[in-house]
Amino acid sequence: MKDNIRVMAKSSLLCLTIVMGVLICLITLLFQAQLYRIFPRNYIDNKFKMELLKLGNEAVKSKDIPISSLLVYKDSIIGRGYNTVKKDKKLTGHAEINALNNAFHNLGDEFFSLDKSELKLYSTLEPCPMCKGVLVNQNIYNIYFEMDKSLLKRTKNTLKNLFYEFNKRGIKDENIQDSLINLYHSKNN
Repeated sequence: MKDNIRVMAKSSLLCLTIVMGVLICLITLLFQAQLYRIFPRNYIDNKFKMELLKLGNEAVKSKDIPISSLLVYKDSIIGRGYNTVKKDKKLTGHAEINALNNAFHNLGDEFFSLDKSELKLYSTLEPCPMCKGVLVNQNIYNIYFEMDKSLLKRTKNTLKNLFYEFNKRGIKDENIQDSLINLYHSKNN
């Protein structure tokens, strides 16, 4: 009888430990992107503010959600963007990605040689996970936004990320990616 009670107590303790660990992980994931709240908000240059308003109006005209973004290099605007999801029928038509694409279109390959520490992205809304991924991939870390995501939206994004991580799987394969990279190198050398 005492052995059963000890086993049940150990099982209960293990379950409680696992539940607490999961809760701590969820809380950490939920608030990981909230460090900006401990720093003071920055003021935006009036010329950037006016440009963001103008771009936001373009989104309204195309019946898209009015979000606008600017990519600035050493205080010069090099890329402009506003939401064009509905207008262009592209799921990636977010303001931040459009601003990056516009900068790349304007600068060509020179975009890749810019000092990324001098790049600043200004947006009217906190970038979504997709846009954040593109910004991180391009080493653009100076992000300024006016309105942040709600707790509900952050919670949903955290859960979506967890579902993604739990459901992704590797493929046993015949080296498709290696073949494609070899093809690329043979065509571009």
